[in-house]
Amino acid sequence: MSGLFHQVVYQIGISQYRSSAYHQEFQGALERFHQTLKNMIRNVCLQFDRDWDDGVHFLLFAVREAVQESLGFSPFGLVLGHTLRGPLKLIKEEWLAEHTDLNLLDYESNIKEKWYTALQIAQKNFLKCTEQDENMV
Repeated sequence: MSGLFHQVVYQIGISQYRSSAYHQEFQGALERFHQTLKNMIRNVCLQFDRDWDDGVHFLLFAVREAVQESLGFSPFGLVLGHTLRGPLKLIKEEWLAEHTDLNLLDYESNIKEKWYTALQIAQKNFLKCTEQDENMV
């Protein structure tokens, strides 16, 4: 650990514990999270079969949006400083509103279309970047 980081930890008042690599017993909470994450990834792989990578971004969004029991906050909340309003939260807000004209089928169709379009754009951009990288080599 660098002297600067040691000083920052001391100034903030953090009690830091060091552990050796591959010593799972020391990092129980992290290991439990890894077990949960592995089970979630396994279920995504089983559900999406050959296109398992299409479901991973939904899984990661759910993990980052969920409030962590040990922290009392979601990872998104800690990074962004506010609660993220995901698709399910938006639907819930619409349902609880007094006057709503929300049609779930239209909403689902529109959101899937937007996500699919965004995914296609991202894939095209990724391919362009990889082609440029290959041309530079």
